[in-house]
Amino acid sequence: MANTVQQVRILLLLEILLTVQTSAVPLMQIELQELANSLEIRVKVVDNLRHDGQNHIVQTFIKNSGHSPIPDSGWTLYFHSMLPVFPDILLQKGNKTVDLHVEKVRFGLVQGDLFYMEPIEGFVPLKAGEERKYNVIVNLWAVSRTDFMPLWYVVSEDKSVQPYIVHSTSSFDLGYVRPFKDVRQWKRQRGDQYNPYTPEDRLARLKFTDTGKTKLIIPTPKNTRIDDTVKLSSVDTSWGILVDEIYFNETALFLKELYDFNFISNGSSNSIVLSRNNTFSKQGYSVIVSPEQDRIFLQSNTSHGMFYAIQSLRAILEEYNSTNIPSIVIEDEPRFEWRGMHLDVARNFHSVGDVKRLIQAMSMYKMNALHLHLTDDEGWRLEIDGLPELTDVGGKRCHDLNETRCVIPQFGSGPFANTSGSGYYTKNDYRDILRFANTHFVTVIPEFDMPGHSHAAIVSMEQRYRKYIEAGNQTAAEEFRIIDPDDTTFYTSNQNWRDDVINPCIESTYALIGKVMEKVNALHEDVQPLRFYHFGGDEVPQEVWSKSPKCEELLHQNSALNVTHGLKNYFAKRIAALAAVKNMSLGGWEDGFTDGQPRPAPIHTDQMSGVELYVHPWNNIWEWGGGSNAYEYANAGYKVILAPATHLYFGHPQEPGPEERGLYWATRFTDTKKVFKFMPDAFYENIFEDRSGNPLSKEDICGEYFSKCTQLEKPENIIGIQGALWSETVRTSGNMDFMIFPRLLALAERSWYKAEFESIPQNEELFEDEWNAFANAVGSREFRRLDEMDIAFRIPPPGGRALRDGSVQVTTTYPGLDVELSEDNGRSWQIVQQDLINDKVSNPNTAQNMVDYIAEHLAVHLEVISNLIKDPQRYITLKVDFTNNGSDEVANGNWKIYFYR
Repeated sequence: MANTVQQVRILLLLEILLTVQTSAVPLMQIELQELANSLEIRVKVVDNLRHDGQNHIVQTFIKNSGHSPIPDSGWTLYFHSMLPVFPDILLQKGNKTVDLHVEKVRFGLVQGDLFYMEPIEGFVPLKAGEERKYNVIVNLWAVSRTDFMPLWYVVSEDKSVQPYIVHSTSSFDLGYVRPFKDVRQWKRQRGDQYNPYTPEDRLARLKFTDTGKTKLIIPTPKNTRIDDTVKLSSVDTSWGILVDEIYFNETALFLKELYDFNFISNGSSNSIVLSRNNTFSKQGYSVIVSPEQDRIFLQSNTSHGMFYAIQSLRAILEEYNSTNIPSIVIEDEPRFEWRGMHLDVARNFHSVGDVKRLIQAMSMYKMNALHLHLTDDEGWRLEIDGLPELTDVGGKRCHDLNETRCVIPQFGSGPFANTSGSGYYTKNDYRDILRFANTHFVTVIPEFDMPGHSHAAIVSMEQRYRKYIEAGNQTAAEEFRIIDPDDTTFYTSNQNWRDDVINPCIESTYALIGKVMEKVNALHEDVQPLRFYHFGGDEVPQEVWSKSPKCEELLHQNSALNVTHGLKNYFAKRIAALAAVKNMSLGGWEDGFTDGQPRPAPIHTDQMSGVELYVHPWNNIWEWGGGSNAYEYANAGYKVILAPATHLYFGHPQEPGPEERGLYWATRFTDTKKVFKFMPDAFYENIFEDRSGNPLSKEDICGEYFSKCTQLEKPENIIGIQGALWSETVRTSGNMDFMIFPRLLALAERSWYKAEFESIPQNEELFEDEWNAFANAVGSREFRRLDEMDIAFRIPPPGGRALRDGSVQVTTTYPGLDVELSEDNGRSWQIVQQDLINDKVSNPNTAQNMVDYIAEHLAVHLEVISNLIKDPQRYITLKVDFTNNGSDEVANGNWKIYFYR
């Protein structure tokens, strides 16, 4: 017995010694790999409501699913959170860590959305099979799965050991995030009016109603006349193209390649005639389908207009399947000069193929401006001659906390430069995009966001600085440096960066910008001359530069400038002067052009070197007070492109549900119908709710006599509208398509055509009539066209409700979509006949297995409330509770429970 006890003591001592030995040294590669594969991470939002949306609680479960203990030191776990973790501590100056003394772990902030967790002294190794729970306080709220990020990773204290991705977080489906099943999880704060849509909600809001009307073409032409009494029998490859003007040869070739038509030299029948009509506007056109002559006539004044005539002809041929086409006369021109789409390729990179696919779709719907957001804190995406560091360092994200090789990981990009966090367009790539855009009559507007959102540029230029300093060339090192190294200002940007604003008080900043302008201009020069340079200008933190010696010097020389907004003003003027020298127009977000006064207003245009100024007002979140900004800029002489975040930001979810991708900072959701209802010419008529879903009216925001809102005095300066996709949660080509389509079709419709309901905003019947015609065209024709372009558009989930007679009503947002029903919790499915969708659908009798399941697992509890208190009809009150004690859902169906009394 003594020997046995002694053996146990020795084994225990050996185990303790081994634990100490393995945990006292950094983990080697194989150990780190085993750790990453053993860590089973799960996160659960517990409560957004306890602190009424100020903070929320996220439970983080860490389980050791491996065979060896997880050691008490030697490793660090990195993860992402777009909202600050332990904000009361980590957002304060000098604080970058917080220790949980009971749990013996430390949480820390690197920068941006990159945080870490590591064991501290006293951490007990996590045994195989053991799970621990950590309650993490996070700023504001989380109501969506995509609030969380994939690709958590572990790092050894030995810097030579490569990081390793935690396997349980490696899926972009974010399966490690537990479902949002409770009101405390899916509401942001107590006043939040939104709940996830049920099938009944979808039925009420999005049911397609077939009115017999459809849109022949999207976007709707200005004038269309159709005569069904005569028909053109067919249009096929035997038809020819006759070009009256050599001017249209290029667009004629585009038509030929679409349909394999031949060029002909005389005006025979079975021909499509392209001719010039100088009475049309630049983008105007006409299409005449003449069955009497067996000919189709396309007319315009420019190649641009002829391209749109061809796009309308494509829609006509698609609608009629190229046979039995009636007599059609279309006379058309756009509502707005600028019909744009913004694509963020900085937060997550999107390939040349992705951009071309977007351009192709935009052109099919007559959109003509692609705004490429090429730089941000998280990446620089365009090769610039002479400044290789911008892409060698700024074009990649990886685990390098010193950021000498790359930007630190963000938005779940992982520790290696092989995900959508990394990538850039070479000069040849960019010129390829420009050529493709040019042939599709789409203008590319490059944006280089400054002075804020510039972390990637700063770390790139600092690496360049170090390179030349090491080579002993101080002059070259300083040439393009964009920070004041002696600036001790503490600030935190909206995205939790502390060093993402370039310094406007040093000349080398403008040397860099001038260089970028020059090289980008050269890329455009012989392909698509650069007309617009967009400098961003948004979201500069308060009090930035307040402790910069270089700025103190500049302010001393110019006392009219204040610290932040005055220097922003100064920066914008300097950029305008550079644009003027290069004969470019200057674009920016609305906050890039504010004048720095206590009540911000647009910078006077006469202070901006005479350049034409284009502004994108985005901050129309009504309760924030910026809803008049668009009209203020228009009245001040700026060319305004409306980009209201509440309606045209496609980074927002398309339903108020936790499984919908996207952020929701300006509005809880924006679906295609909401985009379609946007009224550009009556901006304040778009006021109908606040961010929480509470009703708002024009009078609530503008006052009874409109005293709180600016009236539009120069409507000619509203030149267009633009959608925007910010890509924080958009990592793949499929994600990108899902977020843009079919919302882009509604955007195209509103940018090209003014509908009748816009002139009578309160007439819901008129709007619904217009929407149903649009939805009919999308479902019956446009989805097919998008599918042929390999665009992975979003299909809205169906609506439905059970009726008292046992039947089920099933609806879809668009016609032509298949619907399947399950009566056994998804184990089997039945296809609903197309002619029954959006009508009553009779459910078959409940299967025997469901009857058996109900009989076995449904517990019934009956309680007599009172025999003494009776209602007016002299009935007693009983309470009946049903509890499903099984593991399956009791489905709707034709089942009844019989009972005795």
